[in-house]
Amino acid sequence: MNKKGYEVVGAIVIRPNNLELTIAELRGDGGKNILEELVQPTNIGSDVFQTGRIHAATISDTVLHIKGFKKAMDNYQVKTYKAVATSAFREAENQEYVLERIRMNTGIVVDVANSAQERFYMHKALRYGLPKVGKTVESALVVNVGSGGVEFSIYQKGNLMMTEYINIGALRLHEQLSTFQTRTTEFLRVMEEFISSRLSIVKPIINKADIQYFIGLGSELNMVAGLISAKKKLIDIVEIENLYEKIKRMQDEEIMEAYRMSAKQVETLVPTFVILNSFLGMTHSKKVYIPKIDFRQGIVCDLADSIFDLERQEEFNRDIISSVWYLAKKYGIDRQHSSQVAKVAMKIYDQTEKYHQLGKRERQYLEIAAMLHAIGYFVNFNDYNVITSWLVKRQNIMGISNLEMEIISSIIFYHEDEVPRQHHTVYTNLSHEEKAIVLKLTAILKIANSLDYSRGGKVSDIEICRKKDELILTVKASQNLLLEEWVFNKRAEFFEEVMGIHPVLKIMM
Repeated sequence: MNKKGYEVVGAIVIRPNNLELTIAELRGDGGKNILEELVQPTNIGSDVFQTGRIHAATISDTVLHIKGFKKAMDNYQVKTYKAVATSAFREAENQEYVLERIRMNTGIVVDVANSAQERFYMHKALRYGLPKVGKTVESALVVNVGSGGVEFSIYQKGNLMMTEYINIGALRLHEQLSTFQTRTTEFLRVMEEFISSRLSIVKPIINKADIQYFIGLGSELNMVAGLISAKKKLIDIVEIENLYEKIKRMQDEEIMEAYRMSAKQVETLVPTFVILNSFLGMTHSKKVYIPKIDFRQGIVCDLADSIFDLERQEEFNRDIISSVWYLAKKYGIDRQHSSQVAKVAMKIYDQTEKYHQLGKRERQYLEIAAMLHAIGYFVNFNDYNVITSWLVKRQNIMGISNLEMEIISSIIFYHEDEVPRQHHTVYTNLSHEEKAIVLKLTAILKIANSLDYSRGGKVSDIEICRKKDELILTVKASQNLLLEEWVFNKRAEFFEEVMGIHPVLKIMM
């Protein structure tokens, strides 16, 4: 935790069509002062969406611009930074070469974010930029239109209910449908049908939410808002529709001249309109609120949370848990059982901190694993832990990296009777540190799950305390716990092996 009360940081984002830098002074109270912002165009998106690779010339340009960003950060004596690459970069077949070129030539280490991490940063920017989002209305839809994909979230009375990512970004659409780019009526129809087909699965979910309030995010929607008004943030849908009808009748050169836009901006303009209209058609909103919130602001907020350990993180963590419950609900989980297992797991974790010596982040892994540990029942009752592990590994949970999803899925894999063995690839592919995390959290989840093994909700209360080398779990139950006690005792030895403390179950009827 920073003791000075302030720190200057840098946030670099490698997007499909832009390289961006924000340098900001952060304060211990969560405030910030933007010192400098730089934006450079790039062909990364065009290269990848067309050929699957970043071309040599684009790599050289990227390295050159990142060098310039590094020099700007040095001028402000920036010691703490975060550099993140998004959709197009993570899909590039040669991403590892490019990352190494950047590191060797600039010293900047770039993290390649998955779609869930992208939503994480945008959600932080939204939460901290608009702290009262959705709290004054019954429901709100937040749509972030990017170059490579679209992220959307549904809020109910200020609480995050769900968040998803779909690969239908404005630049991606332009490149994928380039054979129709003559902007004829046929081109627009094909694009509208293509987007409609990609949104067909989520349309019933959004319709059911009865959306009243629409918030648009991202540089693409900022561009649309700027064409209507340089100052307005709340825009009437009629204004958007009128502008779209006008744009449809213009050629690229006419748009560039009339609105002083670059060729790159014009490429994504029509796809952005079509995406926006597709989502608007699923809501009852008459206006769109487009604030000046972007990806870099989310990174800056995240850096502030990390440096100053700000209390506001708790609200965001609740949003993550809310999105996990949404995921669990899709697989028809027994909410009462999963909640009970998670509650007990958290109690054990907190009471055994001396033995596991893990932190807040690992606690979150355990909570997520406990909530999702049984979603495999949706597919098959037999070996459900194996199926669940496979399913979880392939999910995108907001703010959780691919490696962290590997850890969580491994914990779930072993939460029943199986224990880690050297021939298990789910275990051997992890580093020594990651294996230790999996072992400790698996030991806790095994015990927590055993106390509701019959799924009968028999345990009404639980108290946990330590006495010498024993962890005493005293449970109150209205029914016999013969099955739970039997499973508990079977798993006690593994817990003791890993944690160095013997668990003892005491039952009060």
